Amino acid sequence: MNSKKIKIIIPSHNCTNKLISVIQSLRKNNITSKIYIVDDNSLVRSKLIINFIKNKFSNIEVLINNKNLGQGGSIKKAFKSLKKNDDLICTMDDDGQHDTNDVKKIIAKANKIYFSNCVILGSRELNYKKTPFNSYLGNNISKLIFFFITKKKIIDTQTGLRFYTKFISNKFLKINSNGFDFHNIMNYFLIKKKIKYLETNIKTIYFDKNKKTRFKGIKDSIKILKKIFNYT
Repeated sequence: MNSKKIKIIIPSHNCTNKLISVIQSLRKNNITSKIYIVDDNSLVRSKLIINFIKNKFSNIEVLINNKNLGQGGSIKKAFKSLKKNDDLICTMDDDGQHDTNDVKKIIAKANKIYFSNCVILGSRELNYKKTPFNSYLGNNISKLIFFFITKKKIIDTQTGLRFYTKFISNKFLKINSNGFDFHNIMNYFLIKKKIKYLETNIKTIYFDKNKKTRFKGIKDSIKILKKIFNYT
């Protein structure tokens, strides 16, 4: 599959220097696909980091939100900027939690999603020893509710590393969620619209026990659960 067809979308709100390492690692490992960084109304320091990345690395496009749209809103903005219907879209996080080898493993499945029109989910095994408590609890609650409602299983309901066609991304624009709940609601959308999904195991990576995450654990999990029940 031509790498030019693969577009990488990275939503970013108040990123740190880790985003530089993320982009550098992708390029060093011969991932030459165009990268869309969506600056979600970040602070000045983060804007400088993103501007540095744009000037240092090739094939980078920066989309800027004049107001905070949230993770889902930022991803959907990038969807709308892609005009070619045969594009393939890989989303990932800006904080280094997705290993480059896992990104390579995901996008290596390009032919599979192109011809079978399914969604690839990069799924972490979020066991108690490796995962900060808030993230462990939030994911397990949402996983149980997902199974209770759909009778289907997803190992990692909150994964941001996902890969799908532009055709499917157009359908995701109909999801009325723009924050951290976007990917959770997407899981239910897949079932409702009978879109196939496949899970691929990826590494579980957390830095400093995930203290700097913008995800607020139980508080955001409750918000997500409310959205899930409203959606279903």
